[in-house]
Amino acid sequence: MGTSISDDDWHGSAFADDARGGKDLRTRLYEQGLIPEGHVIARLLITFRSELEGGKQLPSVPFLEVMLFDATGYEDPMVAFNEAKASGKLDLKVVAVAPTKADLFDLFRGFIVDLAPRGWDVEGANWIVG
Repeated sequence: MGTSISDDDWHGSAFADDARGGKDLRTRLYEQGLIPEGHVIARLLITFRSELEGGKQLPSVPFLEVMLFDATGYEDPMVAFNEAKASGKLDLKVVAVAPTKADLFDLFRGFIVDLAPRGWDVEGANWIVG
Protein backbone atom coordinates (compact mmCIF):
# COMPACT_ATOMS: atom_id res chain seq x y z
CA MET A 1 0.00 0.00 0.00
CA GLY A 2 0.97 3.62 -0.22
CA THR A 3 3.22 5.39 2.22
CA SER A 4 1.41 6.47 5.36
CA ILE A 5 1.06 10.20 5.72
CA SER A 6 -0.92 9.91 8.94
CA ASP A 7 -0.19 11.25 12.39
CA ASP A 8 -2.40 8.44 13.72
CA ASP A 9 -4.42 10.82 15.89
CA TRP A 10 -7.28 8.31 15.71
CA HIS A 11 -7.35 4.52 15.39
CA GLY A 12 -10.00 1.92 14.81
CA SER A 13 -11.71 -0.41 12.40
CA ALA A 14 -14.02 -0.28 9.42
CA PHE A 15 -16.81 -2.64 8.41
CA ALA A 16 -18.77 -2.73 5.16
CA ASP A 17 -21.43 -4.76 3.40
CA ASP A 18 -21.58 -5.10 -0.39
CA ALA A 19 -24.49 -3.34 -2.04
CA ARG A 20 -27.41 -5.63 -2.80
CA GLY A 21 -28.74 -5.84 -6.31
CA GLY A 22 -25.73 -4.08 -7.75
CA LYS A 23 -22.28 -5.09 -8.84
CA ASP A 24 -19.60 -5.64 -6.22
CA LEU A 25 -16.28 -3.79 -6.38
CA ARG A 26 -14.40 -6.67 -8.01
CA THR A 27 -17.00 -7.04 -10.77
CA ARG A 28 -17.00 -3.29 -11.47
CA LEU A 29 -13.20 -3.13 -11.65
CA TYR A 30 -13.04 -6.27 -13.80
CA GLU A 31 -15.51 -4.77 -16.27
CA GLN A 32 -13.32 -1.63 -16.43
CA GLY A 33 -10.28 -3.76 -17.28
CA LEU A 34 -8.54 -2.98 -13.97
CA ILE A 35 -8.54 -6.53 -12.55
CA PRO A 36 -7.18 -9.44 -14.62
CA GLU A 37 -9.15 -12.68 -14.93
CA GLY A 38 -8.56 -14.95 -11.90
CA HIS A 39 -7.49 -12.12 -9.57
CA VAL A 40 -9.41 -11.35 -6.38
CA ILE A 41 -9.39 -8.40 -4.00
CA ALA A 42 -7.27 -9.15 -0.92
CA ARG A 43 -7.44 -5.70 0.68
CA LEU A 44 -8.94 -2.27 0.08
CA LEU A 45 -7.59 1.05 1.31
CA ILE A 46 -10.02 3.98 1.07
CA THR A 47 -8.40 7.37 1.54
CA PHE A 48 -10.07 10.69 2.29
CA ARG A 49 -7.75 13.70 2.69
CA SER A 50 -8.52 17.32 3.39
CA GLU A 51 -5.07 18.81 2.76
CA LEU A 52 -2.20 18.64 0.34
CA GLU A 53 0.86 16.59 1.22
CA GLY A 54 4.02 18.69 1.12
CA GLY A 55 2.43 21.05 -1.40
CA LYS A 56 1.95 18.18 -3.88
CA GLN A 57 -1.41 17.54 -5.48
CA LEU A 58 -2.89 14.32 -4.11
CA PRO A 59 -4.89 11.92 -6.28
CA SER A 60 -8.60 12.55 -6.62
CA VAL A 61 -10.32 12.30 -3.25
CA PRO A 62 -11.60 9.84 -2.27
CA PHE A 63 -9.27 7.32 -3.83
CA LEU A 64 -8.92 3.57 -3.50
CA GLU A 65 -5.88 1.34 -3.45
CA VAL A 66 -7.06 -2.17 -4.28
CA MET A 67 -4.66 -4.99 -3.42
CA LEU A 68 -5.08 -7.94 -5.79
CA PHE A 69 -4.12 -11.59 -5.48
CA ASP A 70 -3.88 -13.97 -8.44
CA ALA A 71 -5.96 -17.04 -7.57
CA THR A 72 -6.02 -18.38 -11.14
CA GLY A 73 -6.57 -22.14 -11.23
CA TYR A 74 -8.05 -22.39 -7.73
CA GLU A 75 -11.71 -23.03 -7.05
CA ASP A 76 -11.34 -21.40 -3.62
CA PRO A 77 -9.27 -18.16 -3.72
CA MET A 78 -8.74 -18.26 0.06
CA VAL A 79 -6.98 -21.66 -0.22
CA ALA A 80 -4.65 -20.20 -2.86
CA PHE A 81 -4.00 -17.11 -0.73
CA ASN A 82 -3.21 -19.13 2.41
CA GLU A 83 -0.88 -21.47 0.48
CA ALA A 84 0.99 -18.53 -1.08
CA LYS A 85 1.27 -16.79 2.29
CA ALA A 86 2.54 -19.94 4.01
CA SER A 87 5.14 -20.51 1.30
CA GLY A 88 6.42 -16.93 1.57
CA LYS A 89 5.53 -16.34 -2.08
CA LEU A 90 2.63 -13.96 -1.63
CA ASP A 91 2.69 -11.76 -4.72
CA LEU A 92 0.22 -8.88 -4.63
CA LYS A 93 -0.53 -6.16 -7.16
CA VAL A 94 -1.96 -2.74 -6.26
CA VAL A 95 -4.39 -0.89 -8.51
CA ALA A 96 -5.28 2.77 -7.79
CA VAL A 97 -8.86 3.86 -8.51
CA ALA A 98 -10.45 7.31 -8.22
CA PRO A 99 -14.21 6.81 -7.86
CA THR A 100 -16.71 9.62 -7.53
CA LYS A 101 -18.17 10.02 -4.07
CA ALA A 102 -21.45 8.65 -5.41
CA ASP A 103 -19.66 5.59 -6.84
CA LEU A 104 -17.95 4.95 -3.51
CA PHE A 105 -21.16 5.00 -1.51
CA ASP A 106 -22.93 2.95 -4.18
CA LEU A 107 -20.47 0.09 -3.55
CA PHE A 108 -21.70 -0.60 -0.01
CA ARG A 109 -25.16 -0.87 1.55
CA GLY A 110 -23.57 -0.21 4.90
CA PHE A 111 -20.21 1.28 5.82
CA ILE A 112 -19.09 1.83 9.42
CA VAL A 113 -15.87 3.44 10.58
CA ASP A 114 -15.26 3.05 14.31
CA LEU A 115 -12.60 5.43 15.65
CA ALA A 116 -11.20 6.44 19.03
CA PRO A 117 -8.60 9.09 19.87
CA ARG A 118 -5.03 7.78 20.17
CA GLY A 119 -4.50 6.18 23.57
CA TRP A 120 -8.18 5.63 24.33
CA ASP A 121 -9.50 2.07 24.42
CA VAL A 122 -13.25 1.89 24.99
CA GLU A 123 -13.69 -1.82 24.21
CA GLY A 124 -16.27 -3.30 26.56
CA ALA A 125 -17.65 0.10 27.66
CA ASN A 126 -21.39 0.52 28.10
CA TRP A 127 -22.73 2.98 25.53
CA ILE A 128 -25.55 5.30 26.49
CA VAL A 129 -27.23 7.00 23.55
CA GLY A 130 -29.28 10.03 24.30
